Amino acid sequence: MAISEKERERAIELFMANRGIIRKAALSAAPVVSLLDDIVNDVFIVYIQKVEQWDFSADIRPILSKLAHDIAIDAWRRHRKTLPEYLLGLADHLQELMCQHESATGLADLNSELSALLACIQKLTPRCRKLLERHYYAHTPLTEIAKEDGENLNTLYSRIDRVRTALRECIEQILSQELNDV
Repeated sequence: MAISEKERERAIELFMANRGIIRKAALSAAPVVSLLDDIVNDVFIVYIQKVEQWDFSADIRPILSKLAHDIAIDAWRRHRKTLPEYLLGLADHLQELMCQHESATGLADLNSELSALLACIQKLTPRCRKLLERHYYAHTPLTEIAKEDGENLNTLYSRIDRVRTALRECIEQILSQELNDV
């Protein structure tokens, strides 16, 4: 049964009015800002393809939220396959943090920071990424890393401090660019 043009326009209006709910549901399942627009677009496509099934006299938000959640989970699974191994543990941890975070605004802010962190980590040299992985992900003390690598402990402290500074500056730069783009 085909729907009228007026019903189709109403469906699109409802979708646009509830984009915030869609974004929130997507971010809770796929905590990467770069995936968000694609997920919202995919939700729209599925929503419009099934528009004849929806009852617009009832609250459409649960349907949109469920669609966004399911599509975001699929997108997150595909995205995780592209992550280097050292980022997989961090990505899992970030997803847990996203699920624990309650407010939509805070969720978006946290997601932006976490996405920026992931992007900045990928810009580091392999040596610096390995140090981060060993120290923060594997919880290896710097004293043990220094012994294993035959490096001076003070050198490692200096390197980890420089890496933290570089990450902080990179994150601030990305976030300020995002603010300027809005």
